[in-house]
Amino acid sequence: MKKYKKILAVLLGGAMMASMAACGGGSGGSSGDSSSGESSSGDKISITFWHAMGGVNGEATQKLVDDFNASQDEIEVHAEYQGTYDDTITKLKAAMQSGNLPDVCQMYDVGTKFMADSGYIIPVEDMFETTGYEKGTVMDVITSYYSVEGKQYAMPFNVSTPMLYYNKDVFEKAGLDPETPPATYEEVMEYAEKIVESGAAPVGYSQAIYGWFFEQQIAGLGAYYGNNDNGRTSAMTQVDFDQNGAGLKVF
Repeated sequence: MKKYKKILAVLLGGAMMASMAACGGGSGGSSGDSSSGESSSGDKISITFWHAMGGVNGEATQKLVDDFNASQDEIEVHAEYQGTYDDTITKLKAAMQSGNLPDVCQMYDVGTKFMADSGYIIPVEDMFETTGYEKGTVMDVITSYYSVEGKQYAMPFNVSTPMLYYNKDVFEKAGLDPETPPATYEEVMEYAEKIVESGAAPVGYSQAIYGWFFEQQIAGLGAYYGNNDNGRTSAMTQVDFDQNGAGLKVF
């Protein structure tokens, strides 16, 4: 095995919301302390897959791996749980220094630029022709997030979307239609004020402090978070949301 070998990176599509059952972390899967790397066991190729899916999600991930291993007799995948997303990227950086890299690694979406710049990965698009994979199988609005200079670098494992939840009982107490949630920022503000003023609840609206929520809200306004097309045309050197009005609009 080469000391510095490239890996095929699989990145997660979006950091997970606390309300969604797709969060990494927790217990589950096998330890990631064993040696990694492609090897042959008889006529079967053995590869190591690092992931950040714990608990129930870890069990589901392991089932996918088991089903794949049982579906053919050419490749055997060994899934190794590495902890949270942050744990995984920390271990991967250490592995890049030691050369003891996994063959496939699941990474959160915000790791896309780091992975593309690292020089250690093989873009998944390089594998499409030899595997017969049709790029159009996944919607372009998703795969474009993981594309750099027009080439898809990662395969989305799952995609998260921020969701707005509202309390129908509180709506009724505030004199609002419980079947008509707010659809714009202006309506969120209007409804929140009515809820507080009516005494239906002490707070009209709350939001988790996740950086990607802010990023997605800016995108929803049709604006960029940073310059150079969010770093797509060239490296991002500064934020744009403080100049294009989107940051102020969100807050």
